[in-house]
Amino acid sequence: MPVPTQTFRNTKKLNLIFAVSSLVLLASTLWMVLADHTKPWRNYQIQRDVWETAMTLDAQDRAITREFRNQLEQLKERIEQIRREDLPTEEIVAKEKAIAQLQSEIGRRGLKKDVKKSHLTPTSQQMEKAKLKHGEASKEAHQRRDE
Repeated sequence: MPVPTQTFRNTKKLNLIFAVSSLVLLASTLWMVLADHTKPWRNYQIQRDVWETAMTLDAQDRAITREFRNQLEQLKERIEQIRREDLPTEEIVAKEKAIAQLQSEIGRRGLKKDVKKSHLTPTSQQMEKAKLKHGEASKEAHQRRDE
């Protein structure tokens, strides 16, 4: 028995209605975005931000006394002086090598400790097993403790 291909409504007409309604929806969305973007209160917001920035800068200028300004200038001059100075690169390299050697020594000592700990952990586990299996006063527990 053949499958019916006839629909209740005309497909071409439905496609046309869908296309037109999609374009209307797109146009209305773009219109709403444009209308929201051109609201007059946005200019007031921008002006308020500029005004608030100016007020904050003015308050900062009034808060800084002459003494603070002098200290600030001295510190700025000191920063510039430090930036202009040549740093002793040989001394820095030597200190970096010393730091690397110390870090290497720390790693070597830590490795020795870790190796000892890795041997100690299985032994202590064997001792605990012997205590649980045979009791604390047993010969096996004393033998494991002596190892």
